[in-house]
Amino acid sequence: ADTETRLVMERQGWNISGQFDRFDPVSGILTDYKVTSCYSVKNGSRSEWIAQMNILATLLREHGYAVNQLQIVVILRDWSKSQTQRSNDYPPQPVVTIDIPVWSQEKCEEYIDERIRVHQAARDKLPECSAEERWQTPHVYALMKEGRKTAVKLFESEDEAEAACKAAGDKHSLVFRPGKSIRCESYCPAAPFCEQYQREQAATIE
Repeated sequence: ADTETRLVMERQGWNISGQFDRFDPVSGILTDYKVTSCYSVKNGSRSEWIAQMNILATLLREHGYAVNQLQIVVILRDWSKSQTQRSNDYPPQPVVTIDIPVWSQEKCEEYIDERIRVHQAARDKLPECSAEERWQTPHVYALMKEGRKTAVKLFESEDEAEAACKAAGDKHSLVFRPGKSIRCESYCPAAPFCEQYQREQAATIE
């Protein structure tokens, strides 16, 4: 098996490069290893992981290899055995293998071309990140009860929250909890000087 090899190809005048962790040319299995938090895998594979693996597969195909399967071995640095008994969607083991869907060659090329367009446009003005790219959580309305620290229930709909609060009685109230951009807050090195993030932070304070 080949390990930690960097490959390069040219497309639209741009050099596309990538380094894979492990590739077995006999089985055609491409494997990547990641160390991350449990939060990152609670909802399955992230879209950028899928794109990354399929770009690496495209690079391998450009160099004459057949890629049949993609997988990511995730090592969860904050895994806790006790949490497995408290949450149904918590990873059952500290090491998780995630199968990644294999895109068609046409879809891979379309994605690469789109990313090239984005990078070309960024030379003039940086594009804003999507909610998915920011790992955006939704705004919620917390139904609170007097004397209780945790929410009785969370609602994404303001109308539903107000109706539930009214039905619950006088000792209940609503607290608005704005959504958070998890990736921006905890993982993005550009956040301190990102106009989009600073604008969202200012809106939250207001």
